[in-house]
Amino acid sequence: MGEQYRQRIEEKISELGADNLRVFINDDGVTTHYRLEDTFRHAGVRFALSREEANLVFEGNHPPSYRTGQVVGFFRETQLMFVGAL
Repeated sequence: MGEQYRQRIEEKISELGADNLRVFINDDGVTTHYRLEDTFRHAGVRFALSREEANLVFEGNHPPSYRTGQVVGFFRETQLMFVGAL
């Protein structure tokens, strides 16, 4: 994963509070070479087994889809964006 993306993810996790986060990564939207799970794990978050259990969803290259109480990370062209609120 590009250094700027990793840094942006870590900043967002810090802003939201790693102890509060349950992360779900949409495997269909994320290329495995990004090593995204390592970035999240290193930051100290917990992983959710489903999108419904998560409060931070990472869509990758898919359009954002979220529920009330969720933040969603996704790529728009070359930018990493976040929408929603906990």
